[in-house]
Amino acid sequence: EALAEQYKTDKRGAVQELMTMVDDAMKGMMPGAKDWEELQVFLTMRALYKPRGKKLSAEETLRLNKMFALSRRRLTEDESMKGLMSEVNEYVELLRAAGLTDRDVRMSLIRDTGAVWRTVMAALQLLLLLPLTIPTIIVGSPITILTLKLAKREKETALANSAVKVKGLDVVASYKIIVGMVAAPTYNFILACVLAWLLHCGALALLAIYFLGLPLVEYVGILACDHSVRCWRRLRVILLFWGCAPTAGIMQQFFVERRNRLEAKVRDCVRMLSPQMSQDIENQQVAQTRQISSHLDQLHFEGMIPAASSIEGDIGKPLLQKETPPEPDWGCVVQ
Repeated sequence: EALAEQYKTDKRGAVQELMTMVDDAMKGMMPGAKDWEELQVFLTMRALYKPRGKKLSAEETLRLNKMFALSRRRLTEDESMKGLMSEVNEYVELLRAAGLTDRDVRMSLIRDTGAVWRTVMAALQLLLLLPLTIPTIIVGSPITILTLKLAKREKETALANSAVKVKGLDVVASYKIIVGMVAAPTYNFILACVLAWLLHCGALALLAIYFLGLPLVEYVGILACDHSVRCWRRLRVILLFWGCAPTAGIMQQFFVERRNRLEAKVRDCVRMLSPQMSQDIENQQVAQTRQISSHLDQLHFEGMIPAASSIEGDIGKPLLQKETPPEPDWGCVVQ
């Protein structure tokens, strides 16, 4: 809304602001990881370091990502850094094997009244949406099965004929769209004919069912299924970590306790790496400014961040301000 109002009086400035936001968002997607596994480790380390209840801005997210990536590149022979990366990678692998995410583990640590209320509401919504989700799944299963089989066959063909494709997920996605654009209207027409025959309707009613009735019902059903999946994910986490006694102990040992240990280690790592990026701002202000500028120039030369002159704000400002009241284990913050 603010950009829209600015555009009325200052088009060039509004467009420049929008392009700056897009540029920051695109840079946030380039942490500098060498592969997918290392990227997942960086993202998990960022989640472990982030204080609970703190929402990072785009600039803060970018700076954390770049700090982890640059530290990994500079400390390739450091045993503590290699050990931390290995532990976080093992934690990510365990989450993937259990079908969980770090957010699921983090949610299990929240045991306040609001969390209980949201869980109860999720269970009620899941039950109330069952009359919509079950028929939608049943009616849509033929299209789902057809698109999956054809897309899988096309994927196998593409992988066999290509030397560069690894998984061929782009082929699967595009072929699902192509098949769906043909199969869905045809399937809807068959359903409309069946409904018109059962209801003894004429051609006008058939067209109304095909162009209005079925699209509306399918749209509502898809929204219900999407919301039900989110409700089930919340309930699944609660059942795994709280509700089921056999799995609660396993989850507590494998994920909750492991996450707490890694959280402390990542924050200790940040405290260790921060002085290497900048000196103490109170004791050596001048030396710190020169050192930060030197590091920023080096990061810019390596293509990790934009030029220092294009970064708004004070470069000596802490990345994550201490909360009020501060938690005792947060330690110092990234400069």
